Amino acid sequence: MILAISGCTERTNADEEKDDINWTDLTITENDAVIDWTSLANTYIKSYEDTGLPVIYIDTPDGSDIDSSDEKIPTEGCSIKIVGADGVTQLEYICRTKARGNQSLTFPKKSYNIKFENKQSVLGMPKGKRWCLLANWGDKTALRNEVAFQLARMTDMAWTPRSEYAELVLNGVHLGLYQVVEAIRRNGSRVNISDDGVILELDSYYDEDYKFYSPKRSLPYNFKDPDDPTDEMFQEIQDYVAEFEECLYDVDRLTSGGYKDYIDVDSFIDYILVNEVCGNAEIKYPKSVFMYKDRDSLMYAGPVWDFDYGTFSSTYSNTLLAMKTTYFSFLMNDDGYRSRLKERWNTLKMEFEKVLPMLDEKADEIHPSQVINAEMWPIEQWDVNGEEQMTYVEAVETLKLNLIRKIVWLDLYIKLM
Repeated sequence: MILAISGCTERTNADEEKDDINWTDLTITENDAVIDWTSLANTYIKSYEDTGLPVIYIDTPDGSDIDSSDEKIPTEGCSIKIVGADGVTQLEYICRTKARGNQSLTFPKKSYNIKFENKQSVLGMPKGKRWCLLANWGDKTALRNEVAFQLARMTDMAWTPRSEYAELVLNGVHLGLYQVVEAIRRNGSRVNISDDGVILELDSYYDEDYKFYSPKRSLPYNFKDPDDPTDEMFQEIQDYVAEFEECLYDVDRLTSGGYKDYIDVDSFIDYILVNEVCGNAEIKYPKSVFMYKDRDSLMYAGPVWDFDYGTFSSTYSNTLLAMKTTYFSFLMNDDGYRSRLKERWNTLKMEFEKVLPMLDEKADEIHPSQVINAEMWPIEQWDVNGEEQMTYVEAVETLKLNLIRKIVWLDLYIKLM
């Protein structure tokens, strides 16, 4: 049977009413979004050194600014010092630093990449050469990426980036609260594939040196790692993607499960469910959609990435965003895939509820820093996530409520699918 995704009934915001959700269907309720943190009563913080977070100090060789133009030219020979929350220096080293992002380069608060010559442990995370310092500029909660990562860790996806929060001081100037995240790279403690394997990113910016458009869907494939694949590797991936898409466009092969010869189905299901719960609209463009493949393996979906903008929104609490995009809309036409997705959802939905206490703990942890950060980088005049006029506590409560509502709505939708 072919399921016409476009024929599925969806509610719009105009149809949504507050009492139309069956809150008894799951254990979570609207009350789970309410926050009562007595520790937040005293929010007066003298300086970034009093926030209780680690501090990262980066100095360029001549004190010059980090290039934040489209070229993103790296600054070599930067010194970096990381001081833990206990005041003890954890790392002193040399690194290369550059601005990161595409649209985010236009934001007032910049994100950065750092690269070490040799693998280093940062803030207790496993060693790696490449790290990301995410500004989370438009996210008043500063939690969207971390919540998405936590949800992904509750699935069976092989790896999700670890992260920690810290203050960043660049050339003696405090830049506010940053999320320090493992970069997506081939590494035994990250994407654990061999040197013959590849990490690919479907991204409409199409800005890597090695890239191609898929033949049927015209999806923009970018080689993220390695940066310079061999000609043989480059051609093999193009051929593999072409064969996979041929299968998806062949109704008989698709509905008989022929796609299982090309992709790890469980990883694709876990990946799309996390993106759907988070309300990640960027997956449809696509942007920041990662996949990886070892030389003699299937293609795996993931890791998840980039959730600070437009996610966990009430606008998307009662509609599908991810399942109808890229390859996932094709897969939904197979009875076996839908059956497996339903089965997987019934397991994961209860796990996803467990993210709520973690969200409270993280919000409590970074709130003192976010008080300072919000003063440094006001966003009241912007319209990014719809929470710009809210207090920090109100923004976190809203994020939680939107997450709860999406889980409950998705549960009802999948049951009727």
